[in-house]
Amino acid sequence: MENTKGTLIDGPIFKVLMKLAVPIMVSAFLSTAYSITDMIWVGMLGSEVVAGVGVGGMYIWLSCGLSTLTKIGGQVYVGQELGGGKVEKAKIYAETAIWLTIVFGLIFGTISLVFAEELAAFFGLDDSIAIASAESYIQIACGCVIFQYLGVVLTGLYTAQGDSQTPLKANFIGLAINMILDPIFIFNLNLGVKGASYATVLSSLIPFIVFVFLYLTGRTKIPLSRKYFKFRLYILVEIFKVAFPNFLDDGLWAFSSSFINGILTITMGPIGSVL
Repeated sequence: MENTKGTLIDGPIFKVLMKLAVPIMVSAFLSTAYSITDMIWVGMLGSEVVAGVGVGGMYIWLSCGLSTLTKIGGQVYVGQELGGGKVEKAKIYAETAIWLTIVFGLIFGTISLVFAEELAAFFGLDDSIAIASAESYIQIACGCVIFQYLGVVLTGLYTAQGDSQTPLKANFIGLAINMILDPIFIFNLNLGVKGASYATVLSSLIPFIVFVFLYLTGRTKIPLSRKYFKFRLYILVEIFKVAFPNFLDDGLWAFSSSFINGILTITMGPIGSVL
């Protein structure tokens, strides 16, 4: 079933743009709401735990440039090729962005699982509770970040087809589940910061599962097919060319914030990591 929502040639341009843009802006807010929800509940566990989760969240933020790179590169070219009526070419760009995202997610996830202790130590935490919280959050939330990456990229690819409402619904369901699971896992199951991590991972799975279902059942202009999952150097070069400036901008901003955060932690203790 072909998705034909929200093309820019159907109807008054302002109305169509608003219909496409508003869900995108709300989806961006929902991404921030995930972290806010975690912090609200984790804050009840004490400042040391908040500091640890803040450090773990900082690494997720640092790594988001990787998913942004594949999202922007894939989204730009998919929209461009679909606009030109080149559906097969759009599929190649989309699936190249997807498998590149999987590679990035697996690499960062593996690093987070193996070097959680070293990553937590980088920010100079000296409180044992804060350190343990940071290590747990890094291992679980960062270790399974691949689902968050894929959710971001699949949202971008769906938006490139002219439908920003479906991604909004999927991400809203994920946020709602996160808000429900956080208190259950943290307090009812007495999992503490690990509960917040599990809730984050499970809630990021929801948009991913929704998108996979939509793509595999053909409810998209670019249904997935194994034949497109091939290494094409020229496609990678084009994706990096269009998305690298944004990746560099996001990366420098995140790195500078992390650097300042590290200084605050050293000078002010655990509370400095969440300022």
